Amino acid sequence: MEYNRFLYKAKKKNWRELPKDDWWTQGYLFDNGYSDEEQRFFVGGLVIDEYTGTACDEWDINEIDFCEIDHETICQCTGLKDTNGKVIFEHDILEGNFYPYYYDGKYNYYGLCNWFEESKSFMIYTIKNPKSNVTGISQGNTELMENWNPEVWRIVGNEFDNPELFLGE
Repeated sequence: MEYNRFLYKAKKKNWRELPKDDWWTQGYLFDNGYSDEEQRFFVGGLVIDEYTGTACDEWDINEIDFCEIDHETICQCTGLKDTNGKVIFEHDILEGNFYPYYYDGKYNYYGLCNWFEESKSFMIYTIKNPKSNVTGISQGNTELMENWNPEVWRIVGNEFDNPELFLGE
């Protein structure tokens, strides 16, 4: 089943004050219509169905279970799920069980899911596992996500919470 690409996840604005299990929320992305310093972003918690209202609707943030988010952590849904059935979002770090990602019993590379504006699509950017002894010839390769089977990938983190997976300790 393909997920709605209009689904987003982001860290809550006050995530540093919360237990780790409460850092993230997902739903539809809205802003308050202002620009620059006054702009605030909200995600409607666990809103899965497509919104069918109009742009002129008045929103009661609390009534619809919206929460303010850290706009630097916004991740759009790719519309795909990994081998464990988890929805894959932009900025997710993935392990693949095929060459060059997995070889000789080791995960040599990770795939970082990113949006590439030039191609207007989600792509996997190959990043060397810092714990691997591989020479790194596949580092920096990119591949369109639509060209591969998401069921051979497993989400192991995201670049906001787990930078050590590709930057080293």
